[in-house]
Amino acid sequence: MSAQMIQTVGSALVHFFWQGAALAVLLLISISLTRNARVRYALGVATLALMALCPIVTFALLAKSPVPAIPAGVADYPAMAPAISNITVALDTAAPVTSFDLLSCLVCIWCSGVCVFAARAFGGWLILQRLRRTAQEAIPAELLERCRQLQSRLGIGSLVRYASSEIVDAPAVVGWFRPIVLVPMSVMSGLSVEQLDAIIAHELAHIKRYDALVNLFQIAAETVLFYHPAVWWVNRVIRAERENCCDDIAVSVCGNVTEYARALAMMGDSRPTWAMAANGGALKARVGRLLGMQKITHGIPRAGLAVVALLSASCVVLAAGVFKQDPPVPPPAPEPPPAAITSEPPTPPNPPEPPSAPEPPALKQSDLNKQAARLSRIANQISLQYSLAQNTSADQQPKEHTGPSYIDSLAAVGLTNLSVDELIALKTQGVTADYVREMKAAGFEPNIHELIGLKVQGITPEYIRDIRATGLKPTSHELMGMKVQGITPEYVRAMQSAGLGELKIHDIIGAKVQGVTPEFIAKVRAHGFKDLTIRQLISLKIADVF
Repeated sequence: MSAQMIQTVGSALVHFFWQGAALAVLLLISISLTRNARVRYALGVATLALMALCPIVTFALLAKSPVPAIPAGVADYPAMAPAISNITVALDTAAPVTSFDLLSCLVCIWCSGVCVFAARAFGGWLILQRLRRTAQEAIPAELLERCRQLQSRLGIGSLVRYASSEIVDAPAVVGWFRPIVLVPMSVMSGLSVEQLDAIIAHELAHIKRYDALVNLFQIAAETVLFYHPAVWWVNRVIRAERENCCDDIAVSVCGNVTEYARALAMMGDSRPTWAMAANGGALKARVGRLLGMQKITHGIPRAGLAVVALLSASCVVLAAGVFKQDPPVPPPAPEPPPAAITSEPPTPPNPPEPPSAPEPPALKQSDLNKQAARLSRIANQISLQYSLAQNTSADQQPKEHTGPSYIDSLAAVGLTNLSVDELIALKTQGVTADYVREMKAAGFEPNIHELIGLKVQGITPEYIRDIRATGLKPTSHELMGMKVQGITPEYVRAMQSAGLGELKIHDIIGAKVQGVTPEFIAKVRAHGFKDLTIRQLISLKIADVF
């Protein structure tokens, strides 16, 4: 690679710092204006394509150098014109020693990084080949028929192979032109029919949308432009929105959002490299989006944005100042040939000497001040764009999201660090922050599982207060047992008024289960049995003596 080529490649890589940062800010503003997953995905892919084109276009522009003109006076000596022209070209294409050394280091580091990430991509390809080789077992005929029906409903006419695999932990798609849907045996036995259909529909949605080819383009972009954080952030946005798009298709085909969310939560977060699995992406965020419990954002951290902005601005100044070559000084005009050599023809008159070229101006203090001011303006512009993006995102939110989210409301009453399963169970059973607050106001402090059980059994704060008003202090499990058996505060008071002494909660539950009522107690006492305990009364009821 020539010195001129190294300088051009290095300059294009340096310029991409500010170009990539600007494109990332534009994408952040764009996705803040819409909540449609398909639109956000398209914006992310378009931004990544522009990022891939920026270094190519910059390289093409920098590679165009004007053909140097032959200095004045050389035209009078045609025999010496080629030599003088070659000297001028060499002077024009020569780069300063310090700039060339710095750019050489940058290009060498970039080439090494490309080799490392290319090896990483090759390793992912080897894993895919291993998945293909091990996917030999056929799936059950009933499941295969459901897969074919789902494929027909999605309008996929290409040949899709279905196989089981012991390597993957969740259904995944492998391959681009001959795709294989891998279904692990553990998933077949752990999910319901409806949940399994939704998961397979998610994988078929990847095939319908040709997501594998876009994923291949993302890996290529990460390999070549690995050094820019904005490229990784844009790829993260694309992958998250791709999973959201497939989630929407799976829900539209199967129709049950809650069951699909449960299936996602049961499969965990592991997935094979390069393969697109149903449990990919931020699983908790996907479940929250499906259940409408939280909004999904792809914000850039402030610290990361400040670093990228400062680095991009520095690279602009560096590219404009350090890598800028001084204009070459034309060589002096050659002396005319001696008269003895050209004896026969008359000696041409000496050509006028060309005017001396002006010396390149030295770098003044004013130039340094201008560069510093330029750096400050660029940093201020990027910071202003980020602020506008944040304000626009806040103003464009729908009205239903103006209040606190479901997760925030639970955190306000002390329920924090909830798992995906706990969130699904609480949301499905209708446990709200107001319900938790009322339970605590009634003097009860249940945990997550107790809250879910109490809500399922229809236990209200009023019921707890009425039971406690009888003098009983039941636990959450005792409350659920009393509610299941239909024990009311009136029944407790009637049993306490029957003169049986101090009754325990399990005695009352046992009496209710066996049908011991105040009427039955009165009937037994009418036959002369006055001093029977509650356990003896239960035994008489079980034996059906009266």
